[in-house]
Amino acid sequence: IMAIVIPTFDATAFKLAYPQFANIDDDTLDMLWLQIYPMAMPIIGILKAGLQAPYWSLAEAHAAEIWASGGLTGRVSDATEGSVKATLLYGVDDINAEPQKFWNKTAYGQQVYQIMTLRNMMKGGARYIPSYVYGGW
Repeated sequence: IMAIVIPTFDATAFKLAYPQFANIDDDTLDMLWLQIYPMAMPIIGILKAGLQAPYWSLAEAHAAEIWASGGLTGRVSDATEGSVKATLLYGVDDINAEPQKFWNKTAYGQQVYQIMTLRNMMKGGARYIPSYVYGGW
């Protein structure tokens, strides 16, 4: 049995980088980190170690936004004004669905998912690597 070693999460640094989540207590952010890390590792782990940090923060921001919204995130696919009704493109239970649905729930997750798209392109033989992957900007 192989154990996953999860690095320590720095809630203070995260809150400085993402002040919109400053009202979430450190214990909750730690819990979200423990949940999101194994899910994001297959995606972010393909990058060189020195390039991973911003994507780990994006993955945590993705989890924090979903938690803060009570799971109601994603693009609105239908809305009415009378009696206020809205339908989201991806529902609350999509965490177990295909990864695209889960990661596309927030703008933060969409950025993380771009890495998976890149990985899949590379598996198919494509070699286009945007400058943000190798630090060219």
